[in-house]
Formats: sequence, structure tokens, C-alpha cells
Amino acid sequence: MKLTKEVLESSRKWETHFLIINPKIIEENYRRIRESFKKTAIYYAIKANPDPGVLGIVKDIGCGFEVASINELMLSR
Repeated sequence: MKLTKEVLESSRKWETHFLIINPKIIEENYRRIRESFKKTAIYYAIKANPDPGVLGIVKDIGCGFEVASINELMLSR
């Protein structure tokens, strides 16, 4: 992923680490996995990254969720 000038300039204002999430890459990776495992149900482990934005993208593209707690179950809704 190529970072835009705006993102690079904005990053200099933060004093801590941060994560840039590109919804298109999430969708593209899901489709590649889905295509590779056509006969298998695909689930996203909420524990991997419980960010609401990520979960929304994963849910919108039709991926299921793997949950390990009541809190994760609530996040999957």
C-alpha cells in the first residue's frame, strides 16, 4: 500500500503507534481466501482485531465470526 502525502504528514502529529486500515485490502484478502477455500466456511477471529471498523467490513462482505467470549459475541452483532 502506498501512503499518501496527507497520511504521512498526519502521522508526524501522533506521539504513539497507530494502525492504518484499508477496507479495500481487507475485502480483497477475504475474496482471495474465499476463492482458495470454496468448500469451507470462512470465519474471522474477533480476537485478531476487534476494531469496530474492521468488524463492520468483515460483516458486510459476508464473513462469519469466531468468538471466544461473551464480549466478542456482542461485538459481532
